[in-house]
Amino acid sequence: MYKEFGQEEYNKSTSYLSRLYGNQLKKGQKFIESKKVISINFMSGNYHKVNNALVNDYGFVRKISRTIENDECMIMYLVRLDLSDKVLYNNINKRLIRWLKLMKSKSMEEMKEIGKGDKTMEDVIKYVDWFLKEEGTTFQDKIEYEKAKSEAKGREEGIDMERKETAKNMLQDGISIKAIMKYTGLSETDISNLK
Repeated sequence: MYKEFGQEEYNKSTSYLSRLYGNQLKKGQKFIESKKVISINFMSGNYHKVNNALVNDYGFVRKISRTIENDECMIMYLVRLDLSDKVLYNNINKRLIRWLKLMKSKSMEEMKEIGKGDKTMEDVIKYVDWFLKEEGTTFQDKIEYEKAKSEAKGREEGIDMERKETAKNMLQDGISIKAIMKYTGLSETDISNLK
């Protein structure tokens, strides 16, 4: 589950999925004997930006033979929690949307309200509450921590962009790379990539 889903998280998920696919075989087995592996990631946003579906399907194909119709060996589903509020309930997706809203809850009280009357959801909420107490934290503390971490990451990215913009301007003014490194803290490689 990812709060934000960008290129780095996509790469990490693809790596995990590939590891699961490769590790299912024992030494000497052929990869043709491997079974399909499916990964489901819950996240907010989608770094491809153009895809606004609630569930995004990324299939990885073996392409062993052109005659095989369904030759996906790995599938990654990306479920967009940020879109769950926009989906209307109906008999087919009612429980799925409820689960998505539960995962996206901002407080333990909200989780309990969403899960009320569903035994499985109520059991999950009890487990989450127990787990957090064992870890010495609360649901709200965890939410605040994730929010602060996300804000800090945004600030760091902004500072990095500002340093690179300053370095670009210094390069245009003919200032030496050593001086730019000294005043921006960027590496020689980072500065060379700005040219």
